[in-house]
Amino acid sequence: MRILAFFSAAALMLAQLGHAAPQAVSEDGANKLDGEWELVRFKYGAASVQSLSNARREIKLISGKHFVWVVYDTKKHKPISVGGGTCSRQGDQYTEQVEFGDIRTSTILGRPQLFHITTDGHNWRHSGVLSDGLSIEEIWRRVE
Repeated sequence: MRILAFFSAAALMLAQLGHAAPQAVSEDGANKLDGEWELVRFKYGAASVQSLSNARREIKLISGKHFVWVVYDTKKHKPISVGGGTCSRQGDQYTEQVEFGDIRTSTILGRPQLFHITTDGHNWRHSGVLSDGLSIEEIWRRVE
């Protein structure tokens, strides 16, 4: 129930913040990132590519120039990690600036995180090196 309340509050906040803001779109207006995304595969650092287990879910909400994410335990119904901030896109370059988050964001808070992205409508792949030196590759799927 707390997770539902968090998502509801986050969605309302993003709707208000992004109401008048331009959407995160490519220069030609295609491949909008606005909406709800679920992380399906990831690789952090030298680890091998992994899929999320059934016990964990990670959701990212994008509205205009703002984003929030939550990672939560699906069995205990408790958040594991949360954060958010501003985002922008120029062609295949996507930037996030984390403006708030839990202790896990302390090494990247307030610094731009630059990614190379590709999208195909339902899938969003991004890769880059975070400002703290961690290389990441993530594959997100649009939640319909």
